[in-house]
Amino acid sequence: MIVDDDYRALSSMKCRTVPDVINPKNGPLDFYNGTLSKLVLKDLEEHGSLIKHGDLITYQADVGGGEAYTIDAREVSPYSASENMFSGLPKEASYTSPLAIAVPGELMGYYQAHKKFASMTWKELIEPTIKLCQDGITMTSHMRAALERFYVKKSPILMKMFYNNETAEFHKTISFQFSTDLFQGKCGKMLKGNRNPKVNEGPLLVKRHRCA
Repeated sequence: MIVDDDYRALSSMKCRTVPDVINPKNGPLDFYNGTLSKLVLKDLEEHGSLIKHGDLITYQADVGGGEAYTIDAREVSPYSASENMFSGLPKEASYTSPLAIAVPGELMGYYQAHKKFASMTWKELIEPTIKLCQDGITMTSHMRAALERFYVKKSPILMKMFYNNETAEFHKTISFQFSTDLFQGKCGKMLKGNRNPKVNEGPLLVKRHRCA
């Protein structure tokens, strides 16, 4: 995704008004503040990919000198993953079951980019996403298709995750205590959950991932 100077990278009309929602105290949005806020909102629109996926984030830090700053925030396999962990399981277990989980890296990448470039506080950048979670958004075709996939509705775990009112609370939590909470505190415990290997339910993450 390429973000232009107007930060108009999203399809939702509400998300396009982020500069008005943020309204920083010290003048107009700078590029990094606007871009980071847009990226977080983009992940809200795209079926909650913010806490499931990873990304490769590149900023051109010095336009004149042509230098770029890159953050590798791709998701990685859990420590507990193994080559034969899908042996004896249905084929779809490798992409629809809790065993298919990866350690998410995208949000941590945004946080590192914020520390490096942004002038606004982390809480100020997350607040527009919290507001949209509370007030609601117009669903994109991508989000609707993702939520209507048969395996989401068939799984009690996925239904509880995506058909609830807790997404705003998650963003509130990370806006106040991101570095300590995402992988080590309340949110980390939510990611780990309780796995029952006999019925192939529950995530594969362990505490080591959350503290990394």
